[in-house]
Amino acid sequence: MRRSVSRVAVFIDYQNVHLSAHELFCRRGMPLRLSHISPLALGRLLASRRPWGGELVTVRVYRGQPSAALQNDYSVSN
Repeated sequence: MRRSVSRVAVFIDYQNVHLSAHELFCRRGMPLRLSHISPLALGRLLASRRPWGGELVTVRVYRGQPSAALQNDYSVSN
């Protein structure tokens, strides 16, 4: 009888993971750009550390929709 392998899907709320990584691994005042993560690398890490194993089949990344009303205007005028 063939043993089935668990399929693993990882869902990431990117903004929360990014800001949590910055808080945990960067000193205060360091730029946010230093704490971006690789969603695929994180998915592989999580799947590899499952005690009962499994095959990573998908990594889904979700982020908020920026509000145009709240964005700064960086247009250049001559």
